[in-house]
Amino acid sequence: MRNPMYLGHLIFMLGLAITFCSVPAVLLLVFHVFWCQRRVLEDEAYLQGVFGEAYRGYLGRVKHWIPVLI
Repeated sequence: MRNPMYLGHLIFMLGLAITFCSVPAVLLLVFHVFWCQRRVLEDEAYLQGVFGEAYRGYLGRVKHWIPVLI
């Protein structure tokens, strides 16, 4: 997977939402899901500019978030 730190953060936020059964925690999780996805897309655009074709090949081989799925 290309983004293990972001995924780990989202899993942590999910755990907080489940543990505290809190609407604000769920809203914070939803916010972070969208924020992380936007950040990943920005990072990838920058890295494609820096590393070019080699990075595009990497993007084709490695999934964003969950291996084999997405």
